[in-house]
Amino acid sequence: MLKHFIKISLRRLFIDKTFSLINSIGLVIGIASVFLLSKYLGFHLTTDDFQENKKSVFAIHQTLKGNDGIDDYTESTYNEVALITRDQFPEVDGMSRYFTTGETLVTTTRQNGESLKFNENNIVEVDPDFTRIFTFHFLKGDPQTVLDEPNSAVLTLSLAKKYFGEEDPIGQTLTTKKAWGQEGVWTITGVVEDYPENSRFQFDCLQSLAGKELDVAEHNWSYPNVKSYLLLNEPSNARFLAEKITSTINELEVFKSEPRSVEFYLISFADEVGLTINQKLLLLVGVVLLLITWINYTNLSGAKSLTRGKEFGVRRVVGSNQSQLIKQFLYEAWVIYFISIVAAITTVLSVYPILFDLFSGQLLPIFEFDTPINFVFLVFLMLGAVVSSIYPSLSIYRFSITRLLKNSKVVNPKSRSFQKSLIVFQFTISIIMLIGITTIYKQMEFIQNREMGFDRDHVMIVKPPKDAWEGKSKRMSSFKNQLKNLSSTNSVSSSTSVPLWWPGSPTDFKTNSSEEDVRLTLLRVDEEYFTCYGLKLVAGEGFRKGQDKNNRKRVLVNELTTKKMGYVHPEEALNQTIINQKTEMELEIIGVVKDHHHASLRKEIKPQVFEYNPTVGFVSINFNLSDQPDLKNLMGNVESVENIWHQIYPDQAFDSYFLDERFNNVYEKEKLFQQIFFTFTIISLIVTFLGIFGLSMYISSRRKKEIGIRKVLGAKPTQILALFSNEFMGKAGLAMFLGVPIAYYLVSLWLSNFNYRISFDPWILIMPCIFLSVLTLASLSFEGLKMARANVLNMLKDE
Repeated sequence: MLKHFIKISLRRLFIDKTFSLINSIGLVIGIASVFLLSKYLGFHLTTDDFQENKKSVFAIHQTLKGNDGIDDYTESTYNEVALITRDQFPEVDGMSRYFTTGETLVTTTRQNGESLKFNENNIVEVDPDFTRIFTFHFLKGDPQTVLDEPNSAVLTLSLAKKYFGEEDPIGQTLTTKKAWGQEGVWTITGVVEDYPENSRFQFDCLQSLAGKELDVAEHNWSYPNVKSYLLLNEPSNARFLAEKITSTINELEVFKSEPRSVEFYLISFADEVGLTINQKLLLLVGVVLLLITWINYTNLSGAKSLTRGKEFGVRRVVGSNQSQLIKQFLYEAWVIYFISIVAAITTVLSVYPILFDLFSGQLLPIFEFDTPINFVFLVFLMLGAVVSSIYPSLSIYRFSITRLLKNSKVVNPKSRSFQKSLIVFQFTISIIMLIGITTIYKQMEFIQNREMGFDRDHVMIVKPPKDAWEGKSKRMSSFKNQLKNLSSTNSVSSSTSVPLWWPGSPTDFKTNSSEEDVRLTLLRVDEEYFTCYGLKLVAGEGFRKGQDKNNRKRVLVNELTTKKMGYVHPEEALNQTIINQKTEMELEIIGVVKDHHHASLRKEIKPQVFEYNPTVGFVSINFNLSDQPDLKNLMGNVESVENIWHQIYPDQAFDSYFLDERFNNVYEKEKLFQQIFFTFTIISLIVTFLGIFGLSMYISSRRKKEIGIRKVLGAKPTQILALFSNEFMGKAGLAMFLGVPIAYYLVSLWLSNFNYRISFDPWILIMPCIFLSVLTLASLSFEGLKMARANVLNMLKDE
């Protein structure tokens, strides 16, 4: 019987080749697309899935509560919290902090005498328990003891090869220098395989904090900037332990003496994994695309089943019951699904390199079937095959045997109503996705073109030298002066931070206008900073050249700072004094800078204060390339800067970038989401309109006699086309009525992730509706015009 069903199913594929082709193409496109999305989302859902202790490891999060009524929630905490917790609570089996040190100069000398120096950004300081708490694949070294000794370090395989090649790195040393010149010598005690991309830990080197535990002092409780992890012997007691930590820390003098308190939470390492708002939207896209694929198959199969009345009438006469009819449709569905799955996977494999680039490498292996996402994907496919095969069999079984034998084409009003509902659903989804991609495009265009308030074209950034304080000022001055002598240089500046990098140091200032301290973001800059970035002064003046001693007693602030200080007009802040609570230095406000976006558009503009310091930080070079804009001259300027650098800093690695490149890289995630969402919007439209095209063929076949009679009575081709189009345009109109409010809600939710976003233009809603209408008419016109031009005699005779 099974062989018979499969034989009949294969035969049906070849009886109506056009129907089978349309159905199969829709399934192949839908299955391939959903398969890819499952691999992409599975990649993010399996973040750190390989960690053996993930259910027993907890991260310490906190909320700082001040007397201003503002609660500041952070996923990190103070440096000492983990130390106190480990020492005072027996529930803790292990503890490690995870502190990214910032860019570091790393140097070493190989056994053959070759000296190497590079700037590294992924060096992390951790406690010795780190390699005992978390799972690593150690190639060299013992994870239980590898970080126990002070100044020990573990390298990833790629970094070990970078510095030591084929030499054995164990026992060799690396010398590090921080931006402020702090030097360290580290002995290599272990090598681990590089961590996969879907891990929260992306490091190149682990440095041990053994022997560097700080005393619990008041000045160490300034900023909660350390990730801290605990290994608990009883994970179920995490909530009670968090309460005990909260009580213990709030009893410390540093909190009792100030109007602030802190509440701690222990968040399971496994629960920290989640999808971003963009990934959740893509998950919704995947579900919708799967539904559209099912709907297409269900609609086309249901429509086609109604043309097989005599076939199933004969089957029922000879004794077939409902279960056998369901089996027939089920096997037909499984045959098509099986062929489509094979074709989909073959298609994915054939273009995998292109897809890998499209998803920026964030895909699970194609044939890795030990992750839950693959199981869910297969279950949903099988469920779709079952549901889409049961519906046609139930539709055809409602008719009496007499009616089935009398006419091979039957019409079930209930089936047609259900079919119409499915078409409306498809159109609704299409309009939602079209509005979605339009909004995403507009927002990304807004980000790319929005005035940031500073010049970013032709600005080159040289990262800070990592050198000691002795002679630092002289070297920096010499470097900047030689850069100014280049013919293509407009201006040169140094600063502790630059736009789209670290925002600056949050620092408390006391002001005459407020009894409470005002927290401002502190940047230290030289007198050329504002000219180099084209920052505009709205009041006062900048730092004066050649007056270093006086400049150190002056500051500039941005407009937002003056508002926070309570002034209505920026000029009111001039000549006022503020006191840096950390240095206790009294500073005079001499100028107010127009607000600008120092960080990305995801973040709000912060109140800023600019102190004077011309000897530290990044060096920014504004080139005048109006007369020489070509790439060759640009690279020549970079080479000139590098040559000057090596003259001044022969022991330092040169590292630079252009600000406009940095600007583009800041929004990589949004760009990736945009291109993925756009791709699957187009795919969903293709699948939807393949189904509509197939249904239009069925409707034209069903209404052939009616249209033939209308033509005999004088109906024009345009009237026939209009009659044919009305079958779908009403449903498209209803879909727009339903889809536009849903789309508006979803895109508003997505836009809320940006502090600076587009204002909602009605055309964002109108244009997709027009586009959908045009697409619908275009997909119907082929079959409609074919019917309008068909020979009347053939139409009536065939009927």
